[in-house]
Amino acid sequence: MQSPFESILHTNHIPTEEQCKAIEDLLELPEKQLVELDSKIAEVDLHLRELQNKRDSLEGIANPLRKAVEAHRAIISLARRLPDDVYQEIFPYCIPAGSYATPNPLEAPIVLTHVCRRWRHIAHSTPRLWSRLHMDPLSIYYGNSEARSFPTREWIERAAAVPFSLSFYSTSTDFPRVSAILELCQDLTLSEWIAPHWNNFAISFPSSEAIILKILALPYLQEATRNPFWNARSLVIAMECRHVGEDPSKILAKLDLKRNAQLRELTFVYNNYNRSLLHAFMPFLPCLQLEMLDLQEPGPNTTSRTFSRASLPPPMAYEFLKCCRNLVVFKMDACQFEPAHDEIPPKRYGMDRLKELSISLFDLAEETDIAWASNFDFPALTCLHLRSRSMNATGSRSGTLTYVLRQVGHSLTSLVLDPGYLEQGSLITALESLPSLVQLHLKSAYFANDFEDNVEEEYKEVAKWTDEVLKCLTPQDDQDKPHACPRLQYLKWQYNTCFTEDALLKLLYQRSSHPSSPVPLKQVHIDFGRLRTNSGWERGCWDLVEAGLDLRVTYLDPNVNPIYFEEKNLFYPTNMSAGKARVELPIIEKSGYLDFGWE
Repeated sequence: MQSPFESILHTNHIPTEEQCKAIEDLLELPEKQLVELDSKIAEVDLHLRELQNKRDSLEGIANPLRKAVEAHRAIISLARRLPDDVYQEIFPYCIPAGSYATPNPLEAPIVLTHVCRRWRHIAHSTPRLWSRLHMDPLSIYYGNSEARSFPTREWIERAAAVPFSLSFYSTSTDFPRVSAILELCQDLTLSEWIAPHWNNFAISFPSSEAIILKILALPYLQEATRNPFWNARSLVIAMECRHVGEDPSKILAKLDLKRNAQLRELTFVYNNYNRSLLHAFMPFLPCLQLEMLDLQEPGPNTTSRTFSRASLPPPMAYEFLKCCRNLVVFKMDACQFEPAHDEIPPKRYGMDRLKELSISLFDLAEETDIAWASNFDFPALTCLHLRSRSMNATGSRSGTLTYVLRQVGHSLTSLVLDPGYLEQGSLITALESLPSLVQLHLKSAYFANDFEDNVEEEYKEVAKWTDEVLKCLTPQDDQDKPHACPRLQYLKWQYNTCFTEDALLKLLYQRSSHPSSPVPLKQVHIDFGRLRTNSGWERGCWDLVEAGLDLRVTYLDPNVNPIYFEEKNLFYPTNMSAGKARVELPIIEKSGYLDFGWE
């Protein structure tokens, strides 16, 4: 408000009579405007209170009104108007990719049939939803089997012409009881006009030769077009031998897998590869048509990581490879070489198609444990997984690792190394022999503080994987030789992280910008297994993450006093470890390629 009395405002000046009258005249209009505004505010406030009172009085009507609106909106929603064929494309995504569905009513596909009549009809008319079924014979047996119905027949009918996969297989070391397997197999008896198109069939047999032969004699398994052992492209067969040296020939002859012209992938879980049975298996297998042969135990023994019930003597490993020369993937557990019993024939063979080789050994000390490898050429081998079942075999020897990498290291693009105890110098030497490596997964048996408690003093320091390992992978200006693994793009490292975060940061930057680095790192996953020593170091490579680097790091929680298990790769049943372990332990990775890199 403009005023001619600005100069005397906020002072001790005493106005004259004329000034007082002039001020009164000046304030007449503004004061009138303020009174009018206050009056209007009071009117609006009164109206607002009246509306609020009315709303409160109508609250009992408003809620049903909202529900009615929502119900009408639901009727015209897009989800209701989608055609059935769109739902048929969506529903299969409710089942995790690569997994088997189960009859659990709280999971897809069964839960989809409980939504409404239309969804039930669509689900039953979507063959892909019903093309993979897993029924755990152990849980079926220990549950109330009398009250259960086995949905095998219904699932096969709904799968129609889609290739069908069925699993009666358990990875537990406890083999199923006879009644469970008999019921499950008998439920395969279908009407005459139904013959499933078998894709995969997996079964855990009871631990009795007589019972297995009885199961294989079931009428359904005598029909050439229906027997899954004679028609499935992929088979998983688990058998347990009760007595050392027991000959599996009768069972293998009854299985008669050579009748299966479609068989390409075979997983055979067996616990008695005795040296006396050297030639007991190959006569019954369609060796030359197999592309994948997995002979590894599905998981480590629950009490000892070092023992594998499926270990192959070196001569038997030689026999399997000699007979299955078209393999693309071969997985095995190797037992230790015994000079008095293990003689490898001199003849050489070429494994021209083999791309992936996975071997677990007692330790990586003796090259004789895989002496058979020198009798084969592996021109196409690009993926190698080496695992030691022992973490306590300390010492400087790493003969197996050196022996294998000397033969195939130049061509490897993917290496998963779970070596138990491996000295840093041996690891660096191994990395320097991998010029084509793109993907590296290092998995140690040791947390950083395990060296203080579980390793003898003379081996403690040399076994720690420190900055020196990262330094050999890092391009340097003053290097007299190229850095190791120059083509590395995917790095996963679990435990034994005795290096500093600064060294890791330097590796990331040098790999992304140094002139001698042909490619940057695309994916780096580090499970430190220790407490953080450099807070917020990740911010130093934020620009690399913005440019596309997939960086994931995990540390132990400083607020939790973790319990360190001596053997990190053991499987601990949830009900046993939940109350004890404060660190979630990963189940052993059989292949090592799970959700990592380009696999």
